[in-house]
Amino acid sequence: MGKKGDLSDFERGMVVGARRAGLSISKTADLLGFSLTTISRVYREWSEKEKISSKRQLCLRKCLVDIRGQRRMGRLVRDDRNATVTQITTRYNQEHESMGPSCLVSMVQAGSVGVMVWGIFSWHTLGPLVPIEHHLNTTAYLSIVADHVHPFMTTVYPSSDGYFQQDNAPCHNHTMSLCLPVCYSVCVSTALSIFCLVLYLSVYLPFCHFITLLCLSVTVSLLLCQFVCHFVCLSMALSVCLSLYCSYLSVCLSVTLLLYNLSVCLLCLSVYHFVCVYCYLS
Repeated sequence: MGKKGDLSDFERGMVVGARRAGLSISKTADLLGFSLTTISRVYREWSEKEKISSKRQLCLRKCLVDIRGQRRMGRLVRDDRNATVTQITTRYNQEHESMGPSCLVSMVQAGSVGVMVWGIFSWHTLGPLVPIEHHLNTTAYLSIVADHVHPFMTTVYPSSDGYFQQDNAPCHNHTMSLCLPVCYSVCVSTALSIFCLVLYLSVYLPFCHFITLLCLSVTVSLLLCQFVCHFVCLSMALSVCLSLYCSYLSVCLSVTLLLYNLSVCLLCLSVYHFVCVYCYLS
């Protein structure tokens, strides 16, 4: 049974012609196979407005972005052409418009009033559904977390082994950081890794005294290598000054220090990898 919007211009003309020929609504519906409501509506539109074509193909969806917004979106796309739709949407929405009711596209199709809600669920059970009165700002979000999220997580996960995830954001894990200066070299980071390995061996493998001492020696060597690097830079600057008097001596000194530094680094890295492989195989 076709709907009014599905009727072509020819079908609408047949409905009008049958009614003009004197057929009743029921006979026209039986003849053409349309519903009584469709026959009555099409003939009434022709009688009042002389409408034959539905002109439905000319109707377009209402644009949700104005001309100014289209220009701004074009600038965002040109700035980063590899950005995804989610990234463009995040940059397009202003900071105060992320959860504003006027900036959200309504999914209500029946014409009734919509409502914004906040919900939480897990694999085991469903959580509360909290209605949002106005805007979901920082204060409202913190109150929801304190009043609903924390009791829900405590009830569902009494052993505190659950993770709370907001939409598609990553899980909120605690990240530990060390109090190190901003600028540190690869040698220091490698020395810290070996130092962690030393702690692991001393706690879980107390019988491996030789490996523990070896790792500790490598750690000290890498830390000394850090100071050797600074010494090489100082020697290079000194060699430039000495080149005015004895170029051959300065070049020999610089090359010797560089070779020594590289050999120490390679030796430390080789010992480090050897210890890691040995610990992995054992």
